[in-house]
Amino acid sequence: MRINCHVSNIEVFELSNYPLPVEKVIIFEPYHTDINLFLATVIGDKKYVKRLLGSCWDYPFSGSGVGITEREAVLRAFGEYTERFIGMYYQFIARDKMIFATYRDLDKMGLNALSPHSIQLFHKRQYQQKDFPYSKFCEDSLIKWMPGKSLITNEEVYVPASFVFTPYIPERGENLISPSVTTGSAAHSNLTQAIINGIYEVIERDTARIYWYGNLRSTKLKVDNKDIKDFIDFIKNKKDIEVIITYMENDLNIPTFMASIIIGKNNRKSVVTGLSSNINPINGLKKAITEAFHTYLWKLLTQPSPKQQLENFTDHVALYLDPKMYIHFIDFINSNEELSLQSLILASAVYSFDSAERHLNMLIRLLKNKVLDLIVVDITPEILRKTGIHVVKVIIPPLLSILAGHIQYLGDKRLYNFSGHSYEELRCIPHPYP
Repeated sequence: MRINCHVSNIEVFELSNYPLPVEKVIIFEPYHTDINLFLATVIGDKKYVKRLLGSCWDYPFSGSGVGITEREAVLRAFGEYTERFIGMYYQFIARDKMIFATYRDLDKMGLNALSPHSIQLFHKRQYQQKDFPYSKFCEDSLIKWMPGKSLITNEEVYVPASFVFTPYIPERGENLISPSVTTGSAAHSNLTQAIINGIYEVIERDTARIYWYGNLRSTKLKVDNKDIKDFIDFIKNKKDIEVIITYMENDLNIPTFMASIIIGKNNRKSVVTGLSSNINPINGLKKAITEAFHTYLWKLLTQPSPKQQLENFTDHVALYLDPKMYIHFIDFINSNEELSLQSLILASAVYSFDSAERHLNMLIRLLKNKVLDLIVVDITPEILRKTGIHVVKVIIPPLLSILAGHIQYLGDKRLYNFSGHSYEELRCIPHPYP
């Protein structure tokens, strides 16, 4: 396959003031016989990261993004790179903000903190497993805490630092209560929009987790909307690619969409997926479709081999490129129901926003009505703030992320209440999500 690509520099995209260490920007151009998307990858300065983290940490800092234009792809790649780099870097410059203590200690100090009773991470059966790497989050867990702000109460709230930073570097003697995840991280030139993006990602990953491990089936969507049909056709560029759109309902009444691209024919089929949550079905679907084609492009470029030991989300994607896994995916989308996309769009017409501020206020009201908190940790370093870029981490207890690997969050009541299944009835097959 002929691949057109070139290496660019950030000055070309008016990013010469971008302050974070970047080694290079690689841009893959649309193929003449393939899809109408640019793919950009921002490669971080590996030497800088190694000096910062030490030789024991081998964490690749990069970001990728796709877009119909080259600029759109590059800006999205820089956004992802910014989220990932700051999600690691900020813990080094925020040491004076963090407190190494137990929940009981913070309570005695009169500090408001996320209660261990408000978020259940793992099931008791998981904690009983031999060599399980995490201890139960309780009032006596000795951990680092990071201050954030509740947008529900407008009060300062301390949250476990391992919920904020990735990769998280624990204190000596710290109780490890959880893996660190990037879910809820967002970077944007508009602080309000960054928070909105973080909220939707938390809802997306929590809904996907509940549906997959809760042994539920997503509902097929009939794509009876011209805007979405045209969007898919334009990206496919007349290529014979099967795209399946499904819908996952949640208890927040915010739609979550999954776009799945079927690769191959007959008994050699495999799949890649993309996810998105949004109160606006058109916006949500376009993002899910774009994410799926992003993953499809990654597959074309890297030709990864499936492996049984799953360490990151790319391993999950590679696993479902094995046709033997297709049967498990089909079971997930084999719903007897079919929902009209147009009916979802009409139902959502009541939600119309002329500003990011009104959009965020609606989401705050929705979460408040569901008796959920919304905690935002601003992790923007001054060097970024001066350039007008904001980075946040959004936490919505008790919502939890889907994880990479064989260990998943299976301890929360929402998983069992929404799915109606017991621990023994959960789907134990690894998920296909990127």
